[in-house]
Amino acid sequence: MNKTKFVIPQVEQSPEDSVITEKKEPSHYRTEPFISSVFGTKVKDEITFNGAQYGNRGRQYDVFRDKEERIVKDDYKDYITYHDTPEYQSLAPTPKPTPKPIVKAPIPPVERPTSTPVAPKSPVKVPLFLDDEVSPEEVDESKQSYDDIVFDVEEEKASPIPLDDYQDKPVKPAKNPSVNKASYIAPPITLLKRGKTVRNIDMTATQYQRDRIDTTLRDFGIDGHVVHFTKGPAVTQFEVQLEPGIKVQKVKNIASNIQANLKARTIRIQAPIPGKSTIGIEVPNSTTDLVLFGELLSDEAFLNDGNPMNAILGLDLGGNPVYLNLAKMPHCLIAGTTGSGKSVCINSIIASVLYKAHPDDVKLILIDPKVIEFAHYEDIPHLATPVITEPKIATAALKWAVDEMENRYQLFRALRVREYEEYSKVAAKDVNVKHIPYILIIIDELADLMLTSGNDVEDYIQRLTQKGRACGIHLIVATQRPSVDVIKGTIKTNIPTRIAFMVKTQVDSAIILDHSGAEKLLGHGDMLYNDSVSEERLQGSFISSEEIISITNYIRSHGDADFMFTQDDLNEKLSQDDLAQGMNDEYFAEIARFVVENNSASINRIQQTFKIGFNRAQAIMQALEDLTIVSENLGSRARVVQVNAERLEEILEEI
Repeated sequence: MNKTKFVIPQVEQSPEDSVITEKKEPSHYRTEPFISSVFGTKVKDEITFNGAQYGNRGRQYDVFRDKEERIVKDDYKDYITYHDTPEYQSLAPTPKPTPKPIVKAPIPPVERPTSTPVAPKSPVKVPLFLDDEVSPEEVDESKQSYDDIVFDVEEEKASPIPLDDYQDKPVKPAKNPSVNKASYIAPPITLLKRGKTVRNIDMTATQYQRDRIDTTLRDFGIDGHVVHFTKGPAVTQFEVQLEPGIKVQKVKNIASNIQANLKARTIRIQAPIPGKSTIGIEVPNSTTDLVLFGELLSDEAFLNDGNPMNAILGLDLGGNPVYLNLAKMPHCLIAGTTGSGKSVCINSIIASVLYKAHPDDVKLILIDPKVIEFAHYEDIPHLATPVITEPKIATAALKWAVDEMENRYQLFRALRVREYEEYSKVAAKDVNVKHIPYILIIIDELADLMLTSGNDVEDYIQRLTQKGRACGIHLIVATQRPSVDVIKGTIKTNIPTRIAFMVKTQVDSAIILDHSGAEKLLGHGDMLYNDSVSEERLQGSFISSEEIISITNYIRSHGDADFMFTQDDLNEKLSQDDLAQGMNDEYFAEIARFVVENNSASINRIQQTFKIGFNRAQAIMQALEDLTIVSENLGSRARVVQVNAERLEEILEEI
């Protein structure tokens, strides 16, 4: 079947009909104008060009052009061709003349005083004020070029001081910008003896000792051998690696045999070495290298660390310097027999503070019951009070430190800070906040203080060690008799840092370090340093008495002492406390009437009659003496009662 095509017939339209069809009905919708949330309807609804798009090359940089050079809206399409035409070049604004360079006035560098005069430089025209500007024409080019007068002050301040400047010039201590400090010139390093530690490069004796250790272990059937050794200034440490299944205690059991085979004075076995799988056998060297304090102090990194409380200790077994951060200790216990190096270690710590700290940043309270140890440090500006030698005054000084600690905590509470470092930051920013220094208390012989006034000293030391760290008060206690009646448990608990020199017995070592080992030391600066985390053996730095005298004489010649309190103040405060303690006693009035009625002033009779202790009776008798009721102590004779009953009642009424 043939399919037929279906065709729709088309009707031709007249021109009039075509006009009618082109007319469209008006739309019910219209485009609303753009309304900005910030500027409302005042925003123009026009095309903007954000970024580099095709057709607007160059227009995206209009924000960087001057107003006269910007591309207008109508010519941005022809920007490339139009801007190259001579017409646009003629319309372009003329470039502004380049201003002459302005040269800052030179700031003359501050020269440190030296022993030899320095020749003056060529004269340069310097304005009256540092902010004035000098053009290149005003500089005398015949004497100094324009490029030579540029001086970067900030870079000069930030750069570390080279070591060459320390050779003949004083050391500038770290300063706190929050306080206007008096000028202080630290002593030059040339006052100290310097010289690097001489190491014996001949390892023949060391190799022999290594072979003897291996032979001794093999003879006793212990599978192990020396895998490494480190030669230090005083001892050499041999590291023994044991085979699996061998007990470490076996090596400690044959310590005497190892010492005999090595023909050594003494050996110390560290089983195992902390952080390693080996056992350490420390054998003394044939000669001990001298570690000089001046050589360790001349390290640029140490001098420029900005920490005034960083002190020198000595060298470890590897020959690396070890420092003691006094602010992070926070307290230290030093013990050792006479001649072991205890006093030299304390002098090294004090000398480090004198070189690095400004007197307004660190204050020292030196307590010396032996009278002669700290005599060289008299009248230096770092002292908070003159060197204390009397136990009674030492007790009053510790009490002052406790009161100062409580006052500082009240100050921290008012400023809402928790520790000394936070307070220092606040004081550096606010001129109204008073700067307070670190206080370092050093007691050379604790045993003498404990014998005279043990209870009070123990209480004050306990309080300082418990709370003194956060307020910038630190304590170093030294003794040559480490016994339980001197170093009590309440003191040891709050002193984490321990330095042990040579002692006599294992019991003394256990009191200091809580384990044995200090009795194996060699003396003369050989120490065990325990910072409560790890323990290492050091050879302490040596500073002689002649060097200390030179340092202190230099400091005294360039500055005067500025004490925070004197011993007269302590005596007055001590007498006031004793008077108040005696007068506030509940038996004071009754004992005063008893003394006047019986015309007898005897401490023993008061103790027996009123059943009180000696210290309490002595305080009451001292109060009666201060009120002139009885006379002063007449030695072997009895005190004299100086008032009658009527006068006594008048005195009691006035009180």
